[in-house]
Amino acid sequence: AVVPVPLHAASEEGNDDDRRTFLHYTQTLVAHSCEVQAMMNELLDALGIPEYREELLMAALHHDWGKAHPVFQTTVNPDGPADLLAKSETQRRHARKRFRHELASALALLQTQAPDLAAYLVAAHHGKVRLSIRALPDEDKPESAGAKFARGIHDGDRLPEVQLGDAVKPALTLDLEPMLLGQSAAGEPSWMERMLSVRNEIGVFRLAYLEALMVAADCRASAAPKEVLP
Repeated sequence: AVVPVPLHAASEEGNDDDRRTFLHYTQTLVAHSCEVQAMMNELLDALGIPEYREELLMAALHHDWGKAHPVFQTTVNPDGPADLLAKSETQRRHARKRFRHELASALALLQTQAPDLAAYLVAAHHGKVRLSIRALPDEDKPESAGAKFARGIHDGDRLPEVQLGDAVKPALTLDLEPMLLGQSAAGEPSWMERMLSVRNEIGVFRLAYLEALMVAADCRASAAPKEVLP
């Protein structure tokens, strides 16, 4: 006999939801990033998973790199103290519709020659961006006519210098060229081509398992009891 599992009424996340950002505490970006990487390390040790360890730890440390984006910081840190924040008690909407910090994180990883798997896991950790990058119908368009945009990220947006773990990431300008189909002018494959290759090489179920590990590390770190953190 199979015992029925009770279903709890809960709505699925929408495109604008970001429940693991607006919590009951405030935390800096560097502290949260290190915490998620440490949690990922614990999970991998406990599960005895040797494969893809480097990519998973890289994804854990860099998953919120895009939260350094000025749009995100204006939302969580309107008074503008020096430290970049990852978590906030403030419940606010982003000034730019449909803004997704994880797309900025993934693009930054691509531009710094990170493995495609790490970029995929970062993009997918909220379930909003996976195999394709595309704009939504009601997004705010860039002021420059014809400029590329998707999920609230505009071509040419700039991320400031940020510390993640022991490394200081230099400021960089985000390039949305990978969202286009076909190779870039420099001969680089598109986002879709890269991510289809990752999926085909690893397999759908294994890739889903790695996604689940990424989400578990983020959720466990976000739910851990907090005192005053840097």
